Amino acid sequence: MDTFGKIERMRLIPRQKCGFVCFYSRDAAEKAIVTLHDKLYLCEKKIKLLWAKTQLLEQKAYRKKGPKDTDRNPGADEEAKEDPQKK
Repeated sequence: MDTFGKIERMRLIPRQKCGFVCFYSRDAAEKAIVTLHDKLYLCEKKIKLLWAKTQLLEQKAYRKKGPKDTDRNPGADEEAKEDPQKK
């Protein structure tokens, strides 16, 4: 089944009714999506093919931004030190 290229991994998520196929090369992925777009059916249902973000890009974005809840109230400690009546 190496019609388009070597597959690195596949992941199915039944509850969301979707899956992911990761090819070793982008050229293979492009060839597959171009060839199969609007032509792939499973049990007489058309399968929608879309590009997904790579996990590497998501990891880099997470590292740059950091966890979202780390700095919910910046400066809260400084306010308490400045005005002892707020305690």
